[in-house]
Amino acid sequence: QKRNLGNSRVFICVHASCPIELSPSSVAVRYGDPVSVNCSTTVSHHGIGWEASYGGTGAEEVNQLSWTLENLTEWDISPSCFINPADSEQCMENLKIVVYTFPEKIQISSSNGSNGQMTEGKEYDIICEIPNIAPVQNLTVKWYKGDRIIKSDTFENTTFKHSVNASPRLSFKPSRQDSGARFRCEAQMDLRPVGPHFNVSSKEYNITVFCKYILNYCTYHLLGYSHILKFCLRTPRCASTALKTPNSTRIMGM
Repeated sequence: QKRNLGNSRVFICVHASCPIELSPSSVAVRYGDPVSVNCSTTVSHHGIGWEASYGGTGAEEVNQLSWTLENLTEWDISPSCFINPADSEQCMENLKIVVYTFPEKIQISSSNGSNGQMTEGKEYDIICEIPNIAPVQNLTVKWYKGDRIIKSDTFENTTFKHSVNASPRLSFKPSRQDSGARFRCEAQMDLRPVGPHFNVSSKEYNITVFCKYILNYCTYHLLGYSHILKFCLRTPRCASTALKTPNSTRIMGM
């Protein structure tokens, strides 16, 4: 727009937004669920419509038009409502949409199997198995030892839009004081303010810590001969506060 002020010319730039309104302007939809969003306008136009890989419409001379799907089964979808105003060029508004899924159950295990038996001083991976989750970049996994949070994992740097199976790991090297410890993992997905907040916890994973093998040697003299006395100790369970005295077998040898 140009205005004359005496001998001066002043140029004023006016940036008008697209004269359509989406209701709601953003949505979070569970994969496979229905979805419906309304697009409306109050200006004169030569057609309004939706562009989408599924559920798109042609241009219609109405003041409101809905984009509707009975079952949303497309992970990467970007619907847009467009309008052909009577006094300007075509413009559009993109719908902000998040397609999600979240498991009802998650599981916890370790690289040593599911029986929870570990040897002190050896490193293990405790694994949280989270199936069929999306978008994974909204996932937070919290690790508990007893009632205390010892680690949190996030996936903000991932760009997957489809569902994935997430398997975050906790590296752990047990000591004898850890025998009887209880571990669990908790998966959280926060889609607020446009969607829900999910939270699910695994069952507890109890560990039993076994002490390392201990071999003690001593030399004693009997009738002028040297003998070696070897105590072969079986791997015992470690008590939570102190090492229990294991049974031993004596082996005599020259």
